[in-house]
Amino acid sequence: MKAFILAAGYGTRLEPLTLAVPKPMVPIVNLPTMQHNIELLKQHGFRDITANIHYHPEQIENYFGDGSAFGVNLSYSFEEELLGTAGGIKRMARAACVSDTFLVLSSDALTDINLGRLAAYHKEKEALATIALSRVNEVSEFGIVVRNDGGK
Repeated sequence: MKAFILAAGYGTRLEPLTLAVPKPMVPIVNLPTMQHNIELLKQHGFRDITANIHYHPEQIENYFGDGSAFGVNLSYSFEEELLGTAGGIKRMARAACVSDTFLVLSSDALTDINLGRLAAYHKEKEALATIALSRVNEVSEFGIVVRNDGGK
């Protein structure tokens, strides 16, 4: 299954850290956040990865290259102008000729979620889309999701 990493944004909420460094390259425990995500994807069997890039793209490309040093196949979708979340996903899916299920992960999503289990759940439910959510006490920093008891 193909995986996409959303890595094109400016990361303005992390300023001044992101004034000279793109958000995917901000270190957490001495590694860029995007490296944590690549390792998570690899751990769960995702080896074919595309990242959309825009802000300081050379830093991301120079660090990760083609992904082979990390045990994955990494390609890039450069956005001359930011396309937004949906636009970036659509462009990556078209470029990769993806017509089947794919996984999207934000470059700053630090999680230990079992992505293999999430993908299996998605297929089992024959869902059009599946979103992994986490309950938080303070919602002002995050979006609010309203769902029914069936998870829809």
